[in-house]
Amino acid sequence: ICCHCSLRNFGRAEEMTAIPKKVREEDPDYLKWIKWHACLLLARDTCLGPIDPHHVTPVSLGGSDRETLPLCRLHHDLANRREWFENLYKIDFDAEIGRLNGIYERTHRP
Repeated sequence: ICCHCSLRNFGRAEEMTAIPKKVREEDPDYLKWIKWHACLLLARDTCLGPIDPHHVTPVSLGGSDRETLPLCRLHHDLANRREWFENLYKIDFDAEIGRLNGIYERTHRP
């Protein structure tokens, strides 16, 4: 019996397959560049606080620094409810990430 969840482990250890951990892609220069931007919603709503790069996939789940959006503290906290946030502000996180990465690649890579 598992001590944490009271579930029985019926398989033998050699039969179990480990799930590989996603390697987190870090890019400190990209994060600095994102922090330089205004909040993505500045033209649509009142912003509050400095820019916090919002990792669309949480860092704890292997989220990449290249999958971040520039959001003020207020919007950063709200963006954790992704579907609600995208519908409210009519914004597509994936499209914005692609747009920002495209700009960064054109202006910062040789």
